[in-house]
Amino acid sequence: MAKKTTPVNPPSPAAAQEQSTTIEGQQSEPDEQTSSLAGFQRNPAQDDAPKPETHPALIVQSNLQRRFRIGRQFGTAPVTITANSLARSEIEALLADPHLKVKAVG
Repeated sequence: MAKKTTPVNPPSPAAAQEQSTTIEGQQSEPDEQTSSLAGFQRNPAQDDAPKPETHPALIVQSNLQRRFRIGRQFGTAPVTITANSLARSEIEALLADPHLKVKAVG
């Protein structure tokens, strides 16, 4: 006569986690990664690291919906252009346009 077997249900994930951290009522040691971060302090020398260089730029905004000048379109949203990408004559044209507000930054 064949022996009747009953399927064994695996433990729930919570029970499996509890079994992996506790052996016969003893707490397991904290994992290496957690214990090594416990005493981490910020290095003040990192705060003195050189900041990225800022390049001079122009922020251009029009009081009109669309304004074309120096081959570019400007509107009510500000547009930032690095100054070294413009020729002197282009900068002068932007500054001379009464419908554009030009602000130098950097």
